Amino acid sequence: MKKRIGILVFDEVDEIDFIGVYEVLQKAAQFPGSEISPILIGLRKSLRGANGLVFSSEKDVADIKECDALVIPGGKGIHSLKHDNIIKHLIINAFERKIQFYTVCSGIFLLAYFGLILKKTVCVHHAKTDDLLNLCDCLIEKGVVRDGTIVSAGGEKEGKNMKSIQIGYEILKDFAPQAIPYVTERLELGCN
Repeated sequence: MKKRIGILVFDEVDEIDFIGVYEVLQKAAQFPGSEISPILIGLRKSLRGANGLVFSSEKDVADIKECDALVIPGGKGIHSLKHDNIIKHLIINAFERKIQFYTVCSGIFLLAYFGLILKKTVCVHHAKTDDLLNLCDCLIEKGVVRDGTIVSAGGEKEGKNMKSIQIGYEILKDFAPQAIPYVTERLELGCN
């Protein structure tokens, strides 16, 4: 049975934060014998990203209940989700089921708003460190960090590493390691 990897999308999501992950996962889903299925999950069908891209979610947020993992990208819109009781219930329920969470940059705020990163080590966009520390008691590092069922990426303002691509690869390590060489070749990563 395929592993369902939900990517939570919302108005004012940073497009690169979800598209990078989605691209990695879609390429992996094309690998012969692949066992993963990426799904864009949203509160509404039609959404607009932070830079104006209009796109559609594939499934309603209720489908979070069916996911084996959930990606939470960043963007200004993440902060409005803290007021949504349906999202809160679904995220807390998924956390209690011990599914794997992956966050990109400010996506970690959603887990913080719901009290799920207390005493955890996480990453956040470098400009949001103080805001996150004011919100909850956690330790912040740069790069990609795993702490229990949470993998977060962010914190570096220099370098060529796109956090959404890195999170995509972290998901592959957990759910489809055999697809990594195929995806790397298809995306032409590491080429000069």
